Amino acid sequence: MDSHELRTELERYHRESYGWAISCCSRNPADAENVLQAVYLKVLEGKTPALADQNSLTTAELFDVIAKHLSGRRSEFALPSKFVEWFLSLPFSPAVTGLPAYGVPYFFLPQTYDTQVANKLLKPHDITCPRFDSYCGNLLDFVEEFPKL
Repeated sequence: MDSHELRTELERYHRESYGWAISCCSRNPADAENVLQAVYLKVLEGKTPALADQNSLTTAELFDVIAKHLSGRRSEFALPSKFVEWFLSLPFSPAVTGLPAYGVPYFFLPQTYDTQVANKLLKPHDITCPRFDSYCGNLLDFVEEFPKL
């Protein structure tokens, strides 16, 4: 992808990117704009910073955090992950869950993030990559407000 195509894609997804940034920056527009500008500059240099908590949550922990924000309580029981993966891979599952089949494997991969570049970008702004549970409520509010993004 050349720089013109990359700029076009950044512009195309700016609204979504800004929504993510504002939710991670406690709805502070100046911080969100600073973060996005720093990230866009790195992307245009050919680097993709991992803007994520380097202590990523497991899928079960992720769903617990979301459940807590939506219902006020965590999951009461957990199905074995192999069963969940099998169920989500069934042909009718996307119609029931809204999760496309191609997205299923991503919930079952162990993940770690190298946040060194992101930390270096954010440090001058006195911003750190937040833990998911600290901005989950803002993110869910944003998704509720803009469900078609």
